Amino acid sequence: MEKLYCIWLSTIRYLKYENFRKLYEFFGSFKAVYEADKEQLLNCTKLTPMEIQGLLDKDTRHADEILYQCDKTDIGIISCYDENYPKLLLNIYNPPKVLYIKGNVRELNKLVTINIVGSRLPTTYGNRMGFKFGYELASEGLTVVSGMARGIDSQAHRGALKAGGKTVAVLGNGCNVVYPPENVPLMEIILNNGCVISEYPPYDGVTKYNFPHRNRIMSGMSLGTLVVEGAKRSGTLITSRLALEQGKSVYCIPGNLDNPNSFVTNELIKDGGIIVTSPADIIVDLTASYPELMLEKILKDEQKVAESNKLENVTEEQRQILYFLNKNTPIHIDEICKLSGKPIGVVTQNLMMLEISKLVVSMPGRYYILK
Repeated sequence: MEKLYCIWLSTIRYLKYENFRKLYEFFGSFKAVYEADKEQLLNCTKLTPMEIQGLLDKDTRHADEILYQCDKTDIGIISCYDENYPKLLLNIYNPPKVLYIKGNVRELNKLVTINIVGSRLPTTYGNRMGFKFGYELASEGLTVVSGMARGIDSQAHRGALKAGGKTVAVLGNGCNVVYPPENVPLMEIILNNGCVISEYPPYDGVTKYNFPHRNRIMSGMSLGTLVVEGAKRSGTLITSRLALEQGKSVYCIPGNLDNPNSFVTNELIKDGGIIVTSPADIIVDLTASYPELMLEKILKDEQKVAESNKLENVTEEQRQILYFLNKNTPIHIDEICKLSGKPIGVVTQNLMMLEISKLVVSMPGRYYILK
């Protein structure tokens, strides 16, 4: 029954997110909030008259219908207090009180995520870059987050799926509504390799106002946002601005000045966006910002977290070199220099220190491999 009262509380009109939390923490359960009278509510926190009016309406029929539809179509319901709720979302302004999730719910909070956005009417180049970056970032263990819209969003999802990676679609409608309609097959594949999430109840339809609102979730639950293409006044610009406001890195693929779809990326670069010309640029930047989180993914070593003492003295340069190594295929030092853009003296010195730290093994012919 707690889930029913959680839905009831989350659907009360005009109830602010901070008061949603205060009510739950004051009364100790969603059911207790439902049972509270006016006097108890006034003692809880500074509620507006509109919020109190909504809280005194004890009609649960709408919540009952939502819960029934979720149970019927296997949609999970998690509140901001649930362990599966993406913790990064709690740091943004006005997080969703409740998320409706279809697919793999259990690991949602454990995913290392990158948001990829772009034009709904991309160029051929934009389509290719959306797929390429989705594919290569998913190949490195990142989960690609996008909005399952036409164009770049769909290409990013498809790239991640082609790589055998995970992807999350954040919808501007209910999880039982597929938009655009041609993405029915794509959504089915996503459900088998990730999940779709929404703050809207299962059968809520498509409205143009929902999409800018849902963009804060895409950027909020991700470590950074990659912008592929976007025209002036597009939703892509809204998402990237939100990411910057949230203190996240915004990565931009530079575009042709004569192409209207290059407007957003080029403007963002002027405003502090990070130019990227390959997925490796994003990995290197994220590794510097989130070293422990990224090393666990990049090195693909389940014992690496337990051996954190070995990583304490790893420098940023060493982390960048570690990115280009793996446990299965030896790589020559010349190739490491080429990929990292560092001179051979710098690479040699850092590899020697990584060997001492027992993170890297040297092989005959100046080849190297992760231990």
